[in-house]
Amino acid sequence: KQSMDLMCGILDQRVVHQSIVRGVLARQAAPLRRLYRVRRDVMEEALRGQLGGRLTWIAPRGGFFLWAALPDGCDCDALLARALEQGLIFVIGSAFCVDGSGRDRVRLSFSSGSPERIREGARRLAIAMEPALGQGRV
Repeated sequence: KQSMDLMCGILDQRVVHQSIVRGVLARQAAPLRRLYRVRRDVMEEALRGQLGGRLTWIAPRGGFFLWAALPDGCDCDALLARALEQGLIFVIGSAFCVDGSGRDRVRLSFSSGSPERIREGARRLAIAMEPALGQGRV
């Protein structure tokens, strides 16, 4: 392990090990999967309702985020600026690309928001995207 990642803290390793040995992880896995599946489904439904097919994505089979492709002419940096005006934040796709690509992608989190907050976020995203949807650009 040390040669792979320069070693994470030994206490963290022991906590994880004990949670596996004592069955804590097994008891928590199914309820957490259900919780995140519901949140993911709410996000997908809200995005479809607010934006129709103008925002596209592959349904995540796990994790905490939905990676969405923006419509042609929509730039993630400009969209983020407009989203911030609406009190919404997301991670721009270009933050994950060292070659300058990813400007047509956004990473939307469904892990911590309630269904109501997720729906509100989709509504605010649709407002931020209005210039791009009406004029073809943000």
